[in-house]
Amino acid sequence: MSISFDNVSLSYSGFSLNNITFNVSPGEIVGFLGPNGSGKSTTLRVLLGLETPQSGDALIEGKAYRDMNQPLRTVGSLLDTTWMNGAQRAEDYLRWLALSNDLDRSRIPTLLERVGLASASRRKVSKLSLGMRQRLGIAAALLGDPPYLVFDEPLNGLDPEGIRWVRTLLGDLRDEGRGILLSSHILAEVSSVADRVAMIAHGSIVGVGTLAEFEGEGGLLAVVEDQERAITLLADRGVNARAHGDDGVLITDDMGAREVTRILLDADIPFSSISQHEGDLERAFFDRLTQK
Repeated sequence: MSISFDNVSLSYSGFSLNNITFNVSPGEIVGFLGPNGSGKSTTLRVLLGLETPQSGDALIEGKAYRDMNQPLRTVGSLLDTTWMNGAQRAEDYLRWLALSNDLDRSRIPTLLERVGLASASRRKVSKLSLGMRQRLGIAAALLGDPPYLVFDEPLNGLDPEGIRWVRTLLGDLRDEGRGILLSSHILAEVSSVADRVAMIAHGSIVGVGTLAEFEGEGGLLAVVEDQERAITLLADRGVNARAHGDDGVLITDDMGAREVTRILLDADIPFSSISQHEGDLERAFFDRLTQK
């Protein structure tokens, strides 16, 4: 079983999600990468029943969130902390959440200890720092002991100590066998913990794979005057090639520079260089974002 997005599409107010498809399996962290406004949060809202797709399915263990009797026992989430009742004490917030969702209240002290809030359990939410509210939100996500977790930009606003703590916790939760979907617009936040990444730009998935697969995307890099024409030419010859920056064409097939040179010369496509290119995760990330 898994979290699965199957051709999820949604359109409103000039924005759209276009056939979002990827999954999250137990025991892995999938980083959901994309710039602000690319559709990450909307995709998560669809999964959690807060938005209704016009087509496709977003399921957790084969069920839509809205069809679950006790969803917090299957998936915990932290989208933001602004909706927390500032007048409640931290422990009371968790108690209210447990009561309203028929969850085990006896887990609350253990969870507060786990997220480092045991000494602040009686402090009002409004008096908690941003980092402490994030920790409380994570405790809330874990309250139902769910096999899946969804976090939207959980490191936003945290100091270096808080960031290290969250990264360590995410690794521990994965090692417990939980599947984690981690949304972020910052590559470094995800690359240190994720097993796989799903990249999104302008509402469309532009890449899904392991970090090693993206880092290993080396090949021949040709710097050409007409990038689009060169890619089309190579594709017509069955060669795997894609845009790399503004004027580069990355050829990932096993080809020699001499063969690529011949193809470009025969088609009268000017080029300034053809060289071996080593894989680069950051470049792979940004190349895909700019392709859309």
